[in-house]
Amino acid sequence: GTQSLIAGFNIANGKVVAKCKETRKAEDLIKFMEKLASEYHNETRIHIIWDNLNIHKDGANKRWKEFNKKHGGKFHFHYTLHC
Repeated sequence: GTQSLIAGFNIANGKVVAKCKETRKAEDLIKFMEKLASEYHNETRIHIIWDNLNIHKDGANKRWKEFNKKHGGKFHFHYTLHC
């Protein structure tokens, strides 16, 4: 089978936060993002750089807009390609 690796890399100190999963669903990414929010709860700005994978987009439920609102608007989402 295949595995999905979801990871965050802190460019300031080299720390990597990662999670391997058997699936690549929005719920998996939301759980990982909650983990990042917990790891970096004292940060005022967190930049997330994503490609245009469907789970990186807001979707009908505005998952990332709501996620960011829940965490005080400190997440800034950047996409590698605009389509």
